[in-house]
Amino acid sequence: MSLEQDIVKIIEEKKSIKAREIAEILGLTTTDINSKLYGVLKSQLVQDKKYNWSIRKVESSVSSKTSVESLAPLKNNNLARLSRYYLECLSKEIGQGIDEFSSNFNGLPKYCQIDGVPSLTDGFSIIPEKINSYVNTFRKNRNNLSVCIGYPIVVSAQIAGSGNPYFKVKPLLVQKLDEDSFLNSELLLSEDVPYINPEALSYIEGLKPMELLSDMLVLNEDLGLNELESANLEEIALRLRGMRESWGWLEELDIQKLSETDLSKVTVGGIYNTCAVFLSEKSKYTQGLEKELDDLQRQEERQYAKQFSVN
Repeated sequence: MSLEQDIVKIIEEKKSIKAREIAEILGLTTTDINSKLYGVLKSQLVQDKKYNWSIRKVESSVSSKTSVESLAPLKNNNLARLSRYYLECLSKEIGQGIDEFSSNFNGLPKYCQIDGVPSLTDGFSIIPEKINSYVNTFRKNRNNLSVCIGYPIVVSAQIAGSGNPYFKVKPLLVQKLDEDSFLNSELLLSEDVPYINPEALSYIEGLKPMELLSDMLVLNEDLGLNELESANLEEIALRLRGMRESWGWLEELDIQKLSETDLSKVTVGGIYNTCAVFLSEKSKYTQGLEKELDDLQRQEERQYAKQFSVN
C-alpha cells in the first residue's frame, strides 16, 4: 500500500487520531504525515479543534467555521461590562505586536533569523555566537522584554515619506522561549500556547483594532488555541494556511526545511517559510491587566459577590 493508503487505514481503525500518533505507528516524522494530511488527503479527512483527524462524512462538508455572527449575543450585566472593559484594553494593545524593520543600516536588525525551529526541526541547534548580542540585550532589560520565535514570517512592503520603499518583518505565529535557557544562549520553546501576532494579521487583513480583535477571537477558536492541549507550531501554521489560502503565501510551509531566503534582503512582500528570534516589549496594558486580575483573585467572595452577581 502507498503511504496515503496506510494513513487512511489507520484513521479508519482509530476513528480519531493526531498526526504525531500516526507518525509513531508508521515510524515516520510528523512532518511526513502532515504533508499528506494537509495535501492529497485533505479532501477525505476532517480535523477537530484538538487536531485529531477522522474520515470526512457527508454531513461534515457543511462548514463548521466559527463566525462573529454565530457567537452568543452580548449581555449587559456587571460581569459582561467588566469583560468589555478588558476587551477594550486589549484592543488598544492589539496594535502593539511584533513589527521590525527587515534591515538596519546602523547595526544588526532587531531580530535574528535562524535556520530551524527549536524543538521541531530535526537536528537544529543554535550557534551561541549568533544570538549573543540579543542575549545581552535581553539580560539588561529582562523586566521590560520578552523573548520569542516567530514562524512563518510576513514581510510587508511599504513606502516612506520620501517615496522610497522599505520592508518590515512580522512573525505570523509567535511562541515564547524559555527565558532562563535563552540567557544561557539556548533556544527552548516555553510551554505557552503559540499565538497570532496582531501586527501581521492587521497588515494582511487591513482591519481596525476592534475588528482585528474580533477576527483574532474567531481565529483562536478555529485554530484551537483556546484549548488546554493545543497543537505545536507546525500544525497550527499548516491549519492556518489551509483556512486563509488567499493571504499571499509565497513559499510552501515545511518546518523541516526552512527557506534560505534572507529576510534582510527581501524585496517582495508576502509570507515566507522562515523563522526568527524576536525581543519584544512587554505591553503596559498586559502588565496592568495582569495586576488587576491578580487583585481580583485575592479578594474574598463577599467583597464582590453583590456587585458582580450573575443574572
